[in-house]
Amino acid sequence: MNTRVTILPHKGSLSDLALQKGVKNLDGLLIFLRALPYGRTSSREDLSLVLSCHIGTCSTKHALIQPIAQEQKWPGIDLVLVMYK
Repeated sequence: MNTRVTILPHKGSLSDLALQKGVKNLDGLLIFLRALPYGRTSSREDLSLVLSCHIGTCSTKHALIQPIAQEQKWPGIDLVLVMYK
């Protein structure tokens, strides 16, 4: 997957929020999320809080990438749950 794929406006609320935060492409989204401090938002179901509150857990940061990819129709990005014994 090309990490320089652009985030287009008006494709979804999470994409638009990412653009408002200055995130312009997938690579920028990954850098932005990596730089956020670890912490819980007030609701782990509301992934927009990761962008608006500038904080997130590993799970919420990873979970945010997939709906933005869906909004943007980027192929090959899936959220997968893996459990180890």
